[in-house]
Amino acid sequence: MATYNKNAIAAYFSKKMQINFDNYGAAMQCVNRKHESELKDGDTLYIQKYGDITINDGDTIRHDNSSITQITFPIDQIKNFSVPIGKIDKKQANINLQAGWDARTKVAMGLTRDTRILSHVAQASSDNTLAQFAATKNNIYEYCTEAFEKLSTSNALDDQGKCITDGKPPWMIINPAIRKLMVNSPQFTPATSMGDKVVRKAMIGEFAGFDILVSTNFTASSGVYNVMFGTNDAITYVSQMDKVRVIEENKDDWYIYLQGLFVYGSKVENDSALGKMPLTIA
Repeated sequence: MATYNKNAIAAYFSKKMQINFDNYGAAMQCVNRKHESELKDGDTLYIQKYGDITINDGDTIRHDNSSITQITFPIDQIKNFSVPIGKIDKKQANINLQAGWDARTKVAMGLTRDTRILSHVAQASSDNTLAQFAATKNNIYEYCTEAFEKLSTSNALDDQGKCITDGKPPWMIINPAIRKLMVNSPQFTPATSMGDKVVRKAMIGEFAGFDILVSTNFTASSGVYNVMFGTNDAITYVSQMDKVRVIEENKDDWYIYLQGLFVYGSKVENDSALGKMPLTIA
């Protein structure tokens, strides 16, 4: 019998993986998680969305109930994994192997989750959608300033050009091909030149007022890149490492396996804070 504590290993990796998953991926820097504490064991959240406030003249008070709507938020993304962490005949669980699988699981889960979050570009407000253009290093700055202007016009930004709730700059997620155009533009400011400014993880720099993040999981559709931009008010995300367990499988290989069930969900809560910039690369 193996000399290890299965429950202790499962509890340790449940917390460790949740932390690692939370911090990995470009798209994870562009969501809010304000409703995550409300997630229990159920599979649906009901959240209240606030709208614009009407300012009335005079001293007659009018109740504005139309500014509150309820959003149903299904937690419908379920992923699982099962990886070997040791051999029963070695009488121990291999901690280094566990750590290695933890790292690889983080990468795989991050790419899956990024795909989900990036798909929300389809729900961007039409008011925040640019006309398609052929991007070059000489014109991409102009179009990014137009994207910034659209967010401002939609009241997604404050008078300092920051998100109205968390005070962070708006973000834009690009891929390596678009990155090449931006970094060769004279207006690009790399993250290493931003001094004491707090930068997001995975951020490569600043461009036209946006924090620029790169995802390798962002590809073209029929030659068109639908670049997503916005603020952290746009997309709400919740997740939970629902179950982690250690089992012994002795049918064929006599391995000790770490298995996990990860549930998460994301939803566009405020489409006026989300935009789309369709482009081809000239």
